[in-house]
Amino acid sequence: MVEVIAVERSEAMSDFDLPIGHLQSRDSDGAVVNGGSVSGLSFAILWDIHRSTGEAYGHLTVKLANEIVWRVLAEESSIDLMPFLAFLSAKWDALVFNQGYPGGKSLIKPSAILQTRSFFSLDEEAAEEDDDNNDVFLSVHDLSHGFRDVADWPSLWFVKEDSLAVLEANQSVVRWPFYDVIRTLERLGTLISNRIKEIDANHDLVVQWEKRNNLSIDEILPISLGLPKGEVETLIRTNVIERPGSRSELVRDFDETRAAARMLGSVVDLDDLVLTISALREIPKTSTPELDALSLEAEDALAQFTLKEPFHQGRYLATWLREKIGLDSEGSCVELEHLLKQWGVFFGKFETASNVEAISVWGDKYGPGVLINSVGTRSRDTTNNGAQNFGARATMAHEICHLLIDRGTTLSVLEVYGGATPKIVEQRANAFAAEFLLPMDWAIRLYRNSPDVSSALNIAKEQYQTTRTLSAAQMLNYDRKNPGSLHFFDKKHLSHIASTWR
Repeated sequence: MVEVIAVERSEAMSDFDLPIGHLQSRDSDGAVVNGGSVSGLSFAILWDIHRSTGEAYGHLTVKLANEIVWRVLAEESSIDLMPFLAFLSAKWDALVFNQGYPGGKSLIKPSAILQTRSFFSLDEEAAEEDDDNNDVFLSVHDLSHGFRDVADWPSLWFVKEDSLAVLEANQSVVRWPFYDVIRTLERLGTLISNRIKEIDANHDLVVQWEKRNNLSIDEILPISLGLPKGEVETLIRTNVIERPGSRSELVRDFDETRAAARMLGSVVDLDDLVLTISALREIPKTSTPELDALSLEAEDALAQFTLKEPFHQGRYLATWLREKIGLDSEGSCVELEHLLKQWGVFFGKFETASNVEAISVWGDKYGPGVLINSVGTRSRDTTNNGAQNFGARATMAHEICHLLIDRGTTLSVLEVYGGATPKIVEQRANAFAAEFLLPMDWAIRLYRNSPDVSSALNIAKEQYQTTRTLSAAQMLNYDRKNPGSLHFFDKKHLSHIASTWR
């Protein structure tokens, strides 16, 4: 199950000067030392008083959403925690600054990286590089690697996705504020280091831990952006992106140009990256009070919605928004550009690599605004035969979902449709777009009232300005929810249409 959880707030502050969740500790001999958030990542250590303090042996429990992931019981032999400190020290910058997955992969959960191995790739060189990148990712983001030499523990995954940390263990996936999780890991590392320090303040592990934040900005930036150092230097030298002024600024990176480079760098070449960021910088800063109010209402509505799967959430939000704007009567077609204009959202077009469909931005310097790639695979202005392409409408509706529910929450400052955007966020936006343009209940009635599938799809295209692909998908979605609604051969026909963009 994938669950997105709201953060518990307290007055405690992390090393990044941001609110964190509940923290408590009792740091005395023979007492349990705790840290973390009950609904996120938490730990407890009972030090082994029969061991030298400099050895850092203890009974450790680690929980995810209050469910045990790792545990050494008090009656069992204590475990050496020094290897985990060595792991944290060596991987710290990657844990803090790396975002997403190798090669811009879009994954619903970190362990899915294990299913992306390139065993059967025809391009042996590319496959080998991809597998090497996956291996590096595994060695950093599966925290159980820190105990490989001392315990056979299950995987505990930690990946940064914008302002959230994705945590996975024992088939449970939790999205929790990144700053809280990294603060919890830092607390654990410092406790182990202090235990060693009581005997040897100059121990190699203590020195390594205390130097964990010593890399310069120029060394950290390629890690954060996921780009080669040479490309980063080019982007800064040509003023395409700004160089951050401090390490803490990069940890909480709210700069739109760097966010775009981070999301696009693994999916486009340097020239297209420059084109996209240059287009983004042309978006004016605007005020959107009506959209802001709607977003707050949408967050409250979604918080009360019991189903957590992204496609359920997307459809629910689409229905909710149609009702809010008075377009819930069957047959009504949404005028998307008019809606964006009404909200004060800038809308425009640009050209970049065809695998990028759109970019939306809402940071401190630019936006809110939406740019559609007029040569995008789905969003191009016309189809191959020169007819109007309604695929751009699906892309616009997709971006409206992000503007409505993801601004400043799951996504800090922007989204790239076709870039390295978190998969769960994109799944929700895709479901929203389809339901917003053509509710599945309306789609199935078109099917029932038409002589054949082609006629139903043509009517949908005419009435709702949707692609045949989207209309077919909505008919199939209704059938999944209500099995038997489609005739067998019609279902096969619709499945073929839904699987190809047209």
